[in-house]
Amino acid sequence: LPSPLPLDAFERAIMADPEALGVFYFGSLGCGTATRYSDLDIFVVVPDAIAEPYQTKLVPLLQLFGEVHWLDIPNGKGFVGPGWNQVDIEMARLADLEHERSYRFAGATVLKDRDGFLAAFVASCEPESVGETPAGATTVIRETLSDLLYATRNNARGAIWEAGGSQIYQCARLYELLARLRGRRTYGF
Repeated sequence: LPSPLPLDAFERAIMADPEALGVFYFGSLGCGTATRYSDLDIFVVVPDAIAEPYQTKLVPLLQLFGEVHWLDIPNGKGFVGPGWNQVDIEMARLADLEHERSYRFAGATVLKDRDGFLAAFVASCEPESVGETPAGATTVIRETLSDLLYATRNNARGAIWEAGGSQIYQCARLYELLARLRGRRTYGF
């Protein structure tokens, strides 16, 4: 898989770890489209007996990618290695997954699966259906034009701060609209 960080040490360690019941890559890493700017999205299934998996497992797993420069334990996030690459590790118990299905896991790459549960779990996660209706697109365009006219009027009378305050927001809304029209969800510029 393309990855901004080498995965070999992590994969060897996770395969040998008896407390890692299953592991899959998701997001751009799982789909094989990661670049050097991508974060690594990793999901680890742990036994029910581990009460606080983020407290006990997160730091050792992140260290497999290099020096940990910054850590956000509650969110399973760390910035590691010489390039301060972002690694997001989600953890759950097997029982927690039985009722959770998320479009985020569609197309994931299963790395470790002791009993076939994760392969079935990932296969049952359907991609998010993203689209735009003509009415929704009309609303976004109409509101953006209205806001631009408002900004132009304020600019003309010298109220520059008020005029410019919503421009980034409106640009983001149009960018998101264009993505939806292409069947994709975007999370900003």
